[in-house]
Amino acid sequence: MPPMNRLLGPALLVALALAGHSFLLLRPGSVATPHSDLAPFHLVRKQALYDSLRAGHGVPLWQEDQLSGGPSFTDPQAQFFMPLDALFWVLPPARAMAPTCWLILLCAGLGIWVLAGEIGLSFWPRLGAASAMLFSPKLLLAVYAGWLAYLPTMALLPFFFAAILRLSREPRARNAAWAALAGGLCLSSGMAQLVYYALFFAAALVLARGRPPARLAGWLTAAAALGFGLAAFQLVPFLAEHRLFHRQELAYAEFLGGHGSARALLTLIWPDALGAQPRTRALELWEDSAHFGYAALALAALSLWRPRQPARLFAGCLLVALLFGLDSPVLRAAHAWLPGVSLFRVPSRILFVGGIFCACLAGLGLEKLPRWCAVAAIALMAGQGAFESHRLFAHSQPEALEPHPDYAQLISGADHRVASAGRNALIVGWAASLRVRLISGYEPLSLRHYQRYFELLRRNSAALGPPNVWTDLDGIARWDLLDQLGVRWVVAEAQARPPAHLELVRTFPAQPELFFYSGVFHRDLAVYRNPAELPPARLMGEVTAVADEDAAVAALRRLDARRTAVVEGQAPADAPLEQGETASVESFRPGALAIVARAARERLLLVSEVWHPGWSATLDGQPASILKADVALMGVVVPAGEHRVSLRFRP
Repeated sequence: MPPMNRLLGPALLVALALAGHSFLLLRPGSVATPHSDLAPFHLVRKQALYDSLRAGHGVPLWQEDQLSGGPSFTDPQAQFFMPLDALFWVLPPARAMAPTCWLILLCAGLGIWVLAGEIGLSFWPRLGAASAMLFSPKLLLAVYAGWLAYLPTMALLPFFFAAILRLSREPRARNAAWAALAGGLCLSSGMAQLVYYALFFAAALVLARGRPPARLAGWLTAAAALGFGLAAFQLVPFLAEHRLFHRQELAYAEFLGGHGSARALLTLIWPDALGAQPRTRALELWEDSAHFGYAALALAALSLWRPRQPARLFAGCLLVALLFGLDSPVLRAAHAWLPGVSLFRVPSRILFVGGIFCACLAGLGLEKLPRWCAVAAIALMAGQGAFESHRLFAHSQPEALEPHPDYAQLISGADHRVASAGRNALIVGWAASLRVRLISGYEPLSLRHYQRYFELLRRNSAALGPPNVWTDLDGIARWDLLDQLGVRWVVAEAQARPPAHLELVRTFPAQPELFFYSGVFHRDLAVYRNPAELPPARLMGEVTAVADEDAAVAALRRLDARRTAVVEGQAPADAPLEQGETASVESFRPGALAIVARAARERLLLVSEVWHPGWSATLDGQPASILKADVALMGVVVPAGEHRVSLRFRP
């Protein structure tokens, strides 16, 4: 292809993205839809990053805004170093969300441009294929759903497929390096599920080209090792910590997640076969929709008329993607026998990979038509994309990304925590923006030991339910465990009857509440003070030592946490606290705190930070051991006298 055409195609894609998706650049609040994950899930992480960078603390390793604290850098959803998320380093998150989505859509189109060139398409079919991805209704649904961590995976996979095809055709160092770079970026993106599926498709693309050259295996191995190495800074600590998460392998029903109906296939030609997303609040239709656009589908069908080899191959891949997400004996067998499948939810997400193959097939179909048809096809795809955008984003609620409740100044602060009575009174996504530290949260990879603590707090139950992304405070059975987390304020709807333990401070009329899948509403909220709040660090006179977490749960169910600490391992001997024995926090920021303790004898210093193996401690500058205390918190043994204890988190 002439050099001018190499630049003209990407330039035209930029122009099309500006023309078709300009609302994302002109109206930053447009992406705040009722069904979006942006406000409930991603806003809190990106705000923590922005605030930490502005404060000069660098990328946050530990986050305090939800679930009483937890690792942030190693969370696959955080995406702090994803190049496509670079705007969050320089812009407030509420302003960076929509432009980032625009950039990802453009990247997806450019990825198909590269992939279509690798399968031999000429200029106009390449541009048509790229436009099919740029304006894909399936991809726009992902933007509507606020899948900020998953969208980069969808945008980067076409580059990965292109690099694998190039390497299989020309096994040499430069192509292996490109494959490693594309693979490393995909591994660093937020949706490992799509990367997992893509590896099988990549293997099919390589094998379909005939018997691979003998040296290809070596270059593929080198590319895989280098790609993993590029992503190792995030992958290695995440894999090392994965056993800490509540969610592990899923049973088949959890794996399906309520999806997998064969009716979803109707969405290929009837997008609203399962309902219209802006009007259907109970269903996550973006998961099941197989609609890639009318023009793209028609061109894909045309590509199968006297098909050449790439069309047959990509049609086979698309068929697999369409069928794999359906509840069937084949899917049950894959869940039971194929390693890794049961680690993920909702297999119909494979349809996002199917969208890549449909876009390429659309380009292959355009090759069979006169050149002017490409212009018409691009216009049709852009027109449907603009229509879908208007339908999906017409009723956005920018307030969801920039909340300004009247009670914010009252409850904010780094020296205490806040409880939201129920999910909606104070949605976790607003915590970082409002400078509060919530004990509840929304996290697919929540820490198992904290979930057990929370079940004790809510129900005093030793049983741990199935994994749930929401950790809601819908009841309090153990006020001592609430007090121990340093909860000072409780936010509740004004009409709710408060427990006698709390003191009403003030009622705030018409405050914003964010209801997941419903949007922002305004209701009267009440803020209560918890008079029994305990300090974040304290010396304990009574200590019970147990062997493991199960024993700790059993012991904590019958003990008062205000008086007695339960530790796993060696513990100081019991002795009543004496006059003048104190502990106070000298300095604090997420992932780092210093405590001054004055003890008359050897004591356990109990710290209400969530335990994690990434925490390390020093006692007067010398390394000290950290004990797991009260199932989910931390303890450090301090000798008699005055001592300075420093705690620091690193993955």
